[in-house]
Amino acid sequence: MDQSETTRLFATSCLHLGATSSREKLELFRNEVRSLPENSKILLLGDIADPTEEGYAQVEDLHTFLEYLHVPYVFVPGNNDWWMPRVMKIPQICYHKTCNRHKLVEWLFCLDGGNYKDLPWSHHHDTISREDEQQWAILMELDCPKEATVLASHFPFVAQSKEGFGYAMSWWNAAIEKTNIKTLVFGHLHEEYFDSIPNEHGGRKIQVVSDHRERLLHEIQA
Repeated sequence: MDQSETTRLFATSCLHLGATSSREKLELFRNEVRSLPENSKILLLGDIADPTEEGYAQVEDLHTFLEYLHVPYVFVPGNNDWWMPRVMKIPQICYHKTCNRHKLVEWLFCLDGGNYKDLPWSHHHDTISREDEQQWAILMELDCPKEATVLASHFPFVAQSKEGFGYAMSWWNAAIEKTNIKTLVFGHLHEEYFDSIPNEHGGRKIQVVSDHRERLLHEIQA
């Protein structure tokens, strides 16, 4: 790894280890990690491995590799990772109210949207109405520290309308207005959706980290 005095954060999601071509993707991930600056940290933002024997083996390889290189990282579950917390001993964010237990950088706050518990997107991400979102918005608060300027989750902070992607789910808007969040980072979406995602919403920058065309790891900045 290259020498650098500054801590930098890189994120990825949707590796889907254990799926087709995942061995090549895992090797690409290793090569990208080796080229990161010294003091880099990694955020694994969901859908890291599919529930197969090969997925189990490959995510263990990933963990062993990062531990060997002494690269700090934390895992935020996605919708395909429901099995991993039960069997894997990797540092993870289990619930949004305790997210700072594994703090990578002071300015990052993460939501676990993959636990299918307490969050509207994880309950009804294909069917929830905007009226239901408004009801959640009234009740939802982010236990977000003042120093946090980046909010990250596996699930998108924007949803799909008849015109395509681009409107923010209303409960995110209501909750985020009470914070100092300036950047929204999420995964879940695959390459065919990237051109439909806006670069900003409501004055906040949007960054998608997923199976991008160019590389797997993407730098996140405060």
